Amino acid sequence: MSIKIAVPEGKYINNLIANIDAAKNKYNLELIYAKEKDIPQLLLNKSVDLSIMNPLNYGKLLETEPFRMLPTTCISALGFSRLATISFKEDLIELKKIAAPDKDSFLAIATKIIYDEKYDFGIKLVELPKEAMKSSISFDAELSYEENIEYPSTMDLTEEWSDNFNFAMPLAFWVISESADVELMKKITQELILKDLPNPQVIHEHYHRGAISYERQGLIQWQFSPELEKAIDDTLELLFQLNYLTLLSDSHIAE
Repeated sequence: MSIKIAVPEGKYINNLIANIDAAKNKYNLELIYAKEKDIPQLLLNKSVDLSIMNPLNYGKLLETEPFRMLPTTCISALGFSRLATISFKEDLIELKKIAAPDKDSFLAIATKIIYDEKYDFGIKLVELPKEAMKSSISFDAELSYEENIEYPSTMDLTEEWSDNFNFAMPLAFWVISESADVELMKKITQELILKDLPNPQVIHEHYHRGAISYERQGLIQWQFSPELEKAIDDTLELLFQLNYLTLLSDSHIAE
């Protein structure tokens, strides 16, 4: 019987499953791409054994059952990371709509939270059409998971999150089904991740364009830690306070 793994769409998770081809035959894995909002139901229906989740869809899952996080590979960013970038339309006068590849995703909701809480903009999220041109911005702003953004006016989402809330942004972590073999799932996830990733990984940028010049730096954590667990719980509380979750639940770690 195959081990089924559910993952969301979005390039920011690619490092967590970089070695899927090598691991697929070794462990008889089946990779399923799904909308973030559908992943909790896949676990509840026992359709998958393992999934990549985030505080929003994990929080919704906890409203039903106390599923456990796997203390293994993950993605957490403190400060500048290039994992998620908001690009603004040239000559933008008023920011009203931000387009995202999946407007119901955690990173899209996090973008709205930042601009509503920090700047009081009252942002509306809209779905970014798949055929949208990469060479221009069609909306007031767009959320992208591309690493090398060339637009002159951008903001780094994890940098904004860290500045505003004073803790790292938890982007992705593994959650297992009730019947899953914890040690086997840890082994699989450690084999799936891109090899030789430094942990933490320092991300540095020296920006220079015309008279504007600055440097910024951040850290990406690729392995689970007590600090990440706290950041997840803090984010769950924030999402509950802002009515994105109906129940406030504590996270659970698989032992």
